[in-house]
Amino acid sequence: MAATRLILAAFALAFLGWLVAGCATTKWSHPTADDQQFKADDSECETLAAGSAGYLGYPARAGAQSSQAGLYQSMRINQAYERCMMGKGWVKP
Repeated sequence: MAATRLILAAFALAFLGWLVAGCATTKWSHPTADDQQFKADDSECETLAAGSAGYLGYPARAGAQSSQAGLYQSMRINQAYERCMMGKGWVKP
């Protein structure tokens, strides 16, 4: 039961990070890729970022500690996404 809650918490945090990254208004650019390639790379990097950030192992607690853990997790997901996109040659203007 506790493991199920941890898994659900991890997916919820990953989704939050994906949502935050998806709401960003910065457009990525690439010297040779088109929109179709962007969509493919974007999708792959979102999946990799959500999986690679992993659950930090913080128990769900009320108050600032759980909020800080969630924020940290979202930041890790966003950083993993950006590293992936940059690794594929995409840059932010």
